[in-house]
Amino acid sequence: MFLKKTIAMFIIAYFFGAMISIVNAEYAVIYKKNGDRITGRWLESDKNNHRIELEDGQKIRIPVSETSHIMFVSDINLVPTAEAEKHYRNGKAFLELGRSDKAKEQFLLAIEEFPKYASAYYEIALLYEKEGDIEKAMRYFGYVAAIDPQNNEMASKFKNVAEQYIAEEEPVKAAEAYLMLSKYFPEHPDAEKASYTSGSVSYTHLRAHETSLHLVC
Repeated sequence: MFLKKTIAMFIIAYFFGAMISIVNAEYAVIYKKNGDRITGRWLESDKNNHRIELEDGQKIRIPVSETSHIMFVSDINLVPTAEAEKHYRNGKAFLELGRSDKAKEQFLLAIEEFPKYASAYYEIALLYEKEGDIEKAMRYFGYVAAIDPQNNEMASKFKNVAEQYIAEEEPVKAAEAYLMLSKYFPEHPDAEKASYTSGSVSYTHLRAHETSLHLVC
């Protein structure tokens, strides 16, 4: 009995934590334990029920006890199809088994089924980053930023990669990373600095290249 109460309290705490962390989310996809999923505009939640408004204006309650998990999105058009999500979850399962090759295949299938699947692009980017292929990782992080410009985590990714490239004396690649930060996140605190740094790094590299050509000649 004590264990059941502890688990129940954990589930409630988890959902309330999710509510607080997804302040900017406007829509919710609620997955029920019976396999159904319900999509609508997020209204509120308490310890007993989640409330959403359906497309036809109907407001419904989904008991917390019947809920498996919830996905929050800011744009209803970013809700993946059921088939795409199946591939995504298969990919996550393969990751847990340490099968990154199979996971990547599933994430790519999820994207093929639903080209705006930002989470699938993100997982592939993380895999490439783990493999040390930063260029491919940046490409997929760029897809995430293009699909979901409210994902400020990508801005930090671009900044960190740019700084890494500077440390490795790869100015052109650093400039590209800074440019992506300023392009996709113009309101970010580092956007203006990133834009300036991108131009400065590109100019410095160009001048150095011209100087080396003159020396050769």
